[in-house]
Amino acid sequence: MTYSLWDDFEIESTETGEVGRLGWTSANVGDGGGSVAALTPTVSTWADCGLVKLSTAGTTGNGIVLHKGTGTSCPFYGPPPNGSNLTVKMGLDGTLTQVNVWSGLSSAGATIPDTALENTVHFIGVVARATSASVNWFGLCRAGQTETSIDLGVAADTKLRTLGWRKTKTGVQFQVNRANVGDEITTNIPAATQALAPAIGIGPASGSARKLVVDFYGLYASIKRFG
Repeated sequence: MTYSLWDDFEIESTETGEVGRLGWTSANVGDGGGSVAALTPTVSTWADCGLVKLSTAGTTGNGIVLHKGTGTSCPFYGPPPNGSNLTVKMGLDGTLTQVNVWSGLSSAGATIPDTALENTVHFIGVVARATSASVNWFGLCRAGQTETSIDLGVAADTKLRTLGWRKTKTGVQFQVNRANVGDEITTNIPAATQALAPAIGIGPASGSARKLVVDFYGLYASIKRFG
């Protein structure tokens, strides 16, 4: 049978404090101060339904994240089964520099998988970590304070891009538009005992607000049913 976790953000949850079809929790990164809002599609701006914008506060490190659990409340333990696929479509809105973006499976969605490796977080997903210049999207596997990354070859800009990865027998194969990019990552993949949950986050690396637009997030896994 196939397990599918999918959100196109076309409807809002009726539960207070939750977002989207799956009821994502919106949480602060750092001291927070950000917001999440649905976008109205128009011909001249966002010509699509089901878009949400994550907007940060104007303080370094104070961001916003959507997640489906942290720590012991995470719904998964370890990477999903071989053959599983995770896909997210997103893009920056406005400034492309001095920003951290991360989306995938995380042990602590509100913790930035930083380039300095100071934060302890377990993660499989895509990131954009820009300072004074704009950057490409990268695939990232991180186990605590060690990581392995791969350049996905596409800019982390205002274009909504379909990014993600597929779990293989030997590692994690990252993808752009569902096509494989580069070699598999086989190191720093979170352990089978590590709690993980879906997360989409953004945090400014300078004293001004940053914005991320998300179209959809999906995780598919084939699982065996016993009994």
